[in-house]
Amino acid sequence: IARQSSFSFKDKDVDIATMAQQLNVRHILEGSVRRSGDRVRITAQLIDAKDSSHLWSQTYDRDYSAENLFDVQSEIARVITDRLRMTLTGEDEGRLANVPTRNTEAYTAYLIGRQRLTDRKVEGLADAVEQFALAVELDPQFAGAYSGLVDACSLYGGYSGGKSNEHCPPSPAELEQLARKALELDPESGEAWISLGGAIRGQMDFSSFESVPESMLVLREAIAAFERGLELNPTLSQGYHWLGHAHQFIHLYPDPPRGWIEAYQAGVWESIYDKGLEVDPLSIPLHYQKSLYPLVSKSKEGAIRHAQRMVEIAPDSPRGYSA
Repeated sequence: IARQSSFSFKDKDVDIATMAQQLNVRHILEGSVRRSGDRVRITAQLIDAKDSSHLWSQTYDRDYSAENLFDVQSEIARVITDRLRMTLTGEDEGRLANVPTRNTEAYTAYLIGRQRLTDRKVEGLADAVEQFALAVELDPQFAGAYSGLVDACSLYGGYSGGKSNEHCPPSPAELEQLARKALELDPESGEAWISLGGAIRGQMDFSSFESVPESMLVLREAIAAFERGLELNPTLSQGYHWLGHAHQFIHLYPDPPRGWIEAYQAGVWESIYDKGLEVDPLSIPLHYQKSLYPLVSKSKEGAIRHAQRMVEIAPDSPRGYSA
């Protein structure tokens, strides 16, 4: 399950059964990280939500460093796959061995930035921009920091009514270059591919009928980037959000509007959002897309359910009420 949904229960008094039901999972991993000076203690326990039984638990005491934190993270992941009799692929092993940054402050800023992107509040998006810019400053070789900055700047520009931000590039083309910088640093980063697709999509031009064919080439390039990102990391809900939205453009299909109508009837973009909600069931952006009637949801009742779900998940976010 995507980090966005999983971490929504942080610091909340919610029982294991409720968590499992809302995330649609059988097992829950919970734990804590406590730092004291140059030492850190990490505890983790794996719980079967069916009967709340503990399948495994462990405490790790380490010197506080990025390498040690990621080593413990990888060890926990390997223990869990063994306990659940799962098999790690070569790509999985590669991801676990990857240390995205050796700067713990940069990684903390990155994680805060990702959290700030979740509810789509303008002030939260502005803070996300600040956090990712800080992460870039602290570690200019951290691909995730650039990727996060691209996402934050893209969303901030849209939700703030086009306001500028000193940390954001002034043009979509320059934003794309930031995403390509992230891919230079980590070509196998699913996040960076999704960010690149978003930056490319932001350069579409429908100002005239003559510009449509060129915009469709841009859109197809963005779609290819989204698909590559999801191939590398299928839990990135932002990818499903932007990929589903891209598939709604009428000129993407042959013989418009007939091709678009056939795609709508087949549920092409609705199925993309549904797949996203499987891995990120508490995603506000995905529920918002599913609340759009009749463009996405084919029934008013279904659309209303998703709007109500947004209010339940984030009662202080305007998204559910606006839907």
